[in-house]
Amino acid sequence: MRRLLVPLDGSAFAESALPYAVTVAQGPTPCAIDLVGVDVPEPPVPEALAYNIMDAMREAEAHSSVREQKLRQYLHDMAVRLRAALPSVQIDTVVRRGLAAHELAAHAEEVDADLTVLTTHGRGGWDRLWFGSVTMDLLRRVNRPVLAVRPAPVPRDYLPLSGAALNTAVVAIDERLEPEPALAALKSLAGHAVDSITLLHVALAPPRALGRVIESESREALALRTAREASRLLSLKTDALTPRPHRVSALVLEGADPADVLLAHVDTHGTHLMVLTTTSYHAVERLLFGSVADRLLQRASVPLLLVPRARD
Repeated sequence: MRRLLVPLDGSAFAESALPYAVTVAQGPTPCAIDLVGVDVPEPPVPEALAYNIMDAMREAEAHSSVREQKLRQYLHDMAVRLRAALPSVQIDTVVRRGLAAHELAAHAEEVDADLTVLTTHGRGGWDRLWFGSVTMDLLRRVNRPVLAVRPAPVPRDYLPLSGAALNTAVVAIDERLEPEPALAALKSLAGHAVDSITLLHVALAPPRALGRVIESESREALALRTAREASRLLSLKTDALTPRPHRVSALVLEGADPADVLLAHVDTHGTHLMVLTTTSYHAVERLLFGSVADRLLQRASVPLLLVPRARD
């Protein structure tokens, strides 16, 4: 891993991503961190209708210039503090103007970033449709992993997390998706903090209707399929993930909803990180059908390493 992106907007909310970023950046091979601020244009306001078009444009440009200057100064001050605390890590600052996900994706492509670390709010339903999610929008635009973390109070020294903060991970394995992208993304973190990895597949239980099980698959057939899937997981090429002291195990659990099963497993076993490959959904599709990644973003209490499925 050579370069990380951390989107910041001046809020303590966004700064929750910093401890995770510096933990990864200070691994065996230190990597650079780009602190990226995006000056998002303000939507038109009714008052603008009272001005002629040139006055409105000049006023909007003046406001944008002030916002951009404040953002640049904030990122500069943050970089100074981080460089003092982390002398071995290269810290750069970048300010872009436009829509957040679009500009973050563009910068990630331009600098060939390996990972974006950002704080997620976990919105759902109508909020997600109307306001969107920077995390999911970013995943639809790039073929690069994103580490989404929950907001939390951050010490002002921005030092790395404790050694045990990311040392166990569960990798969700979907039989419809190739596991290699998720395993490769985790490999980039494994040398830094991850000690124990569980490959977890959810075998969907027969659906229920009107209080009874619809026997679309017999219990014997389901048990056989589960056993075969466990064997497949154990045969995955995880050698690159397992230099000692890393441990890799495989687990198949039955359930009607993969998100529910993953969340229950993480809560029961105290896992620190979830990893999964994601597929792209547009706003209305997410609202109507949802996705495992969406539901985990809304409900997970631990960081999510989300890896976009490679585009054809």
